Amino acid sequence: MRTSTRTAAFVVATVTASLVLSACGSGDKSEGEPKKQAVANHASEVNPQPVSALKQGGELRIAVREWITQYNPSHVEGSQGDRRTIAEPMLPSIWQVDAKGVITPDKDYIESAESVDKGGKQVLTYKINPKAKWSDGTALSYRDFEAMWKAQGQDNKDFLISESTGYEDIESVKAGANDQEVVITMKKFTSQWQGMFWQLMPAKFIDTPDKFNKGWVEKIPVTAGPFKVGKMDKTAQTVTLVPDAAWWGEKPKLDKIVIRVLQPDAQIDAFLNKELDVTTASNADYYKRLKAAKDTDFRIGSPWDETHMTFGSGGPVADVKVRQAVQMAVDNKVMADIAGKGLPVEFKTLGSHFYMPNQEGYQDNSGKYGKGDVAAAGKLLDEAGWKSAGEGQVRTKDGKKLELNYVTGAGASASVKARDAATQSMLKKVGIDMKINEVSANDYFNKYVNKGAFDITGFRFTSATGLTSDGFGIYRDPKGGQIFQNYGKVVIPGGEAKYREALSAKTPEESQKLQNEADKMIWDAGHSLEIFQTPAIIATPKKLANYGSPGLASVDWKSVGYMK
Repeated sequence: MRTSTRTAAFVVATVTASLVLSACGSGDKSEGEPKKQAVANHASEVNPQPVSALKQGGELRIAVREWITQYNPSHVEGSQGDRRTIAEPMLPSIWQVDAKGVITPDKDYIESAESVDKGGKQVLTYKINPKAKWSDGTALSYRDFEAMWKAQGQDNKDFLISESTGYEDIESVKAGANDQEVVITMKKFTSQWQGMFWQLMPAKFIDTPDKFNKGWVEKIPVTAGPFKVGKMDKTAQTVTLVPDAAWWGEKPKLDKIVIRVLQPDAQIDAFLNKELDVTTASNADYYKRLKAAKDTDFRIGSPWDETHMTFGSGGPVADVKVRQAVQMAVDNKVMADIAGKGLPVEFKTLGSHFYMPNQEGYQDNSGKYGKGDVAAAGKLLDEAGWKSAGEGQVRTKDGKKLELNYVTGAGASASVKARDAATQSMLKKVGIDMKINEVSANDYFNKYVNKGAFDITGFRFTSATGLTSDGFGIYRDPKGGQIFQNYGKVVIPGGEAKYREALSAKTPEESQKLQNEADKMIWDAGHSLEIFQTPAIIATPKKLANYGSPGLASVDWKSVGYMK
């Protein structure tokens, strides 16, 4: 599942994001432009150290952008990147990823996992670590896999899920030799089967719609990780994690993880005041201020992290030609240059909804979009019946002005505000009056993005897996009240069928070819405008080890700590 991350216009949901207003740009206040370097394809900077080099104890203080209300990662409202930041040390991710995107089982949870062809059917077999237990003492078992399948794969509209990809193609989930062996038979071949069950959920706490939808609101009822909840303080806007004495794996090095809700500017102040240990440096104003901090590392990675605009499907943007015109009017290179101004790394424009430029399978399918073509955008608006009254004048149709509501979260960095202003200026050139509607950070997702209450909005999607199936829910056709992660509810003619064909392909090459065909359909449907890949520049203390900017890699929370 993709998480979304709010960047005043661009979060995660994740996935990033992630649709957390992760500052992903720069302002115009930097004195002199630092020398640019291209971020390596598999960049990962975390100060890797053996645990023997780390001291036992210490506290890690990190920040998120908003107070999380939904902690179920499979719920439609549980896809924020901030949720993942908080829950990741406590909930079981059964796979781990290295800096090159290679996926292997996390042996703390599953000893092995394999896919085989048995009589023309794909059969998946997982062997769970027999020591693995939920914090209430219940052993991890096939029942957890079964409950996730029943919630997400059987078209029960009472479960408000974010994604059903893969789950809906399951024929059965059964115990094998014992309850810790899971045997899953698929109805049809699924090439990205690892994307299912990535973050395993406990059967006892998701097996009814009421538990699934409401049982994880502002709480995590059960955990299975090296850390557990010490305290959730909504008044102070902090979540404190402490080691779980029942954890069966290697003992974590940290004594405590404290997560505070802070807006980006406040994060920088807190870091400089030694009240925070980690913060983003991914815009020029922040980078310039943080460079003066003593004993600070700047760690740079190339994660699965994209900045985009997404479109609604009501009012003027109900017309695909209007959405296409917006995509044509925006100049992605200008947007990437604004984001990268004053930073030591290049921001790469993005031409794919599925792949990052550093991933195998990437192909630029943007074509005529994102090029700042005023003439072509104007022609489309003419065809849509929006009449021009001259350069710089707002177009009209049936006596109404062509006004679009651009919703953004409060507390954006100077870079994000500069990009919002640039977008507004670009659209003005083609006769569109884009109204910037700034809403509170806590309301941005819950009351606007999740409800589709926008004509245009912007945020980042991030992915912990790098699998393209993570993002399928973003581009699926809504079904009644179920929108998956397609917040704007834009239907992509033929797109869902094409992607399903790609998922069933037997070779990576064929799957990539079909996914790129589906990607072209997404561009032409005016679903969302990909803008650039967002490199991660993270400021940390020099002695912090095994944490920072991991790129495509996952974080091993047991080994995060401070050097002796």
